[in-house]
Amino acid sequence: MNVSATYTRNVVMGYDITVCATAEGAESISSVDTVLDGFTIGSGGLDPDTQSYQRVFRQVGSYTPGAHHKLVVRVFDDKGNLRNYVVEWDD
Repeated sequence: MNVSATYTRNVVMGYDITVCATAEGAESISSVDTVLDGFTIGSGGLDPDTQSYQRVFRQVGSYTPGAHHKLVVRVFDDKGNLRNYVVEWDD
């Protein structure tokens, strides 16, 4: 399973965050949860045999000089195995 997430500061408010996951071999993606600074911004199950997932979250979180942020992406495969992907940054 390959998982990635990118963020860019949104000039209006907060951040724009893109989350991607790609299954490898015979595995498939069953659900993806996305948590920013302890708050769930996206969650849900996917159609059976999903091989690729991408979602863009616009204007989420807040920009505060000196603040620390943590983005956690939790991807479950069709067998219930969990893959965590974590990105942290400071404003």
